Amino acid sequence: MPRLTFQSRRIWRGIFTVSFILRAYLTFQNSYLHPDEHVQGPEVIANGYFGWAAQFPWEFTSDNPIRSMVPLWMVYGIPMSFFSGSTSPLHVLYAIRIILTLLTWVLTDMAVDRLSKFDTDKLRSLIFVSTSYVTMTYQAHTLSNGLETILLLWCLVIIHEFKVTNTNTLDRQYDSLLLGFLLALGVFNRPTFLGFLVLPSIQLFNFFIRHPGSLLTCVFAGVASSMLFIYIDTLLYAHDDWVIAPLNNVRYNLLSTNLSMHGLHPRYFHLLVNLPALIGPGILLIEPGTSLSMLSAVSGLVSLSLFPHQEARFLIPLIPLLCMNMDFRRFSARFQKILLVLWLAFNLVMSFILGVYHQGGVIPAQTELRKYPLPSTVIWWKTYVPPLWLTGLQHDEVKYVSVEKSGVESVSTALEPANKSMVVIDVQGLSQDVFDDVLSRTSGTTYVVAPLGSKVEKGELIWKHNQHISFDNGGLFSSMRGLGIWEVKKSILSRIL
Repeated sequence: MPRLTFQSRRIWRGIFTVSFILRAYLTFQNSYLHPDEHVQGPEVIANGYFGWAAQFPWEFTSDNPIRSMVPLWMVYGIPMSFFSGSTSPLHVLYAIRIILTLLTWVLTDMAVDRLSKFDTDKLRSLIFVSTSYVTMTYQAHTLSNGLETILLLWCLVIIHEFKVTNTNTLDRQYDSLLLGFLLALGVFNRPTFLGFLVLPSIQLFNFFIRHPGSLLTCVFAGVASSMLFIYIDTLLYAHDDWVIAPLNNVRYNLLSTNLSMHGLHPRYFHLLVNLPALIGPGILLIEPGTSLSMLSAVSGLVSLSLFPHQEARFLIPLIPLLCMNMDFRRFSARFQKILLVLWLAFNLVMSFILGVYHQGGVIPAQTELRKYPLPSTVIWWKTYVPPLWLTGLQHDEVKYVSVEKSGVESVSTALEPANKSMVVIDVQGLSQDVFDDVLSRTSGTTYVVAPLGSKVEKGELIWKHNQHISFDNGGLFSSMRGLGIWEVKKSILSRIL
């Protein structure tokens, strides 16, 4: 058998040190990975806690809300409670990211350590998890998939403990109580969470057959927690009927007509596109087996592939599971080093692309706009949805218009005098003609936020941020130079004429 690369302690200590430094660095970067990390996360809670502006998506405003408020308040509300309304929203965002980074670092590493059989397995798994760009970027951002990953790992830890240890009755009951709570929280965070536990539940079922008292404790904890979450959601949404968010979520996602509005993909998209994009050359290292982590990974991948709407972030919980099943030992010593270099290079490049540059100018631009005089009109073009909460303005001071949803005519209505401090017009990835039409309807001073390669008539570039790139909204080539803010001054007569 070839000498294992991981037997060199100097190598892995160096890798660990660099990965920790890089993870800390990326925590304070301004990349923006997905609109949901703001509009379905801290923005909603910041509105409830500070009264800051928010764009509430349909997931929260429909008659049957599909997102539970409970996980959001637990993850974002608690950190926000340490701040006053006069604080900078950017400081709040950084505080939340620091907490998420620390939680991921501590809880993920502890879970990986407990789920690994031997010291060499632990070392190998921890290196792969720590150096994965998914860990360093997605897990530090405010996406529900990050919490789902941590909850899943600790459910697996408890199932593993049930299998391999002869715990006393009190410890077993405590673990069963905790498992019931984690299962309920995981479902209320993302109902697809259960898909990762379909195969592992077989081992859990065998344990409960031998210890029915533990089953009753787990069921009690799960039901009691769920009832509490339903009660809290009903109060927060101020509904007359009970709000059962996970049930509403499942009902919505079972209809392909609903999913078609978000984009449909072939069933193999997760396996052949999303998974390779997340794990890169690591896919060559995956060892098939029947470990608990592998069973969970297969279970989750198959379950998520049943739904035709498939985003890469849905597979985030798979990454630490697969990292625990990567192995060099079937390769020669020389090829081990090649694969290790490929793995590190891939994740380093992806960490900077997604952790620094991906929509990296949006948050700095929103922060810059806070310095400009009010009232103001701001047009966003070829970027992700602007995070309104980062303006630090109160909700009733901001008017948000999505041209894609409401049409160009809605712009004129929004610009009518309405005592608003800021009117935010989101053109998203619509055409140059639509953008020009929107701009023509404004008067006075208008600020345009767009990629530096954009054409802004009569606009003066007053600010730019080079660390920005967009892979969405047709803005890849125009955004490669960065993101800018243009000032467009027009007389009131120009709008009338």
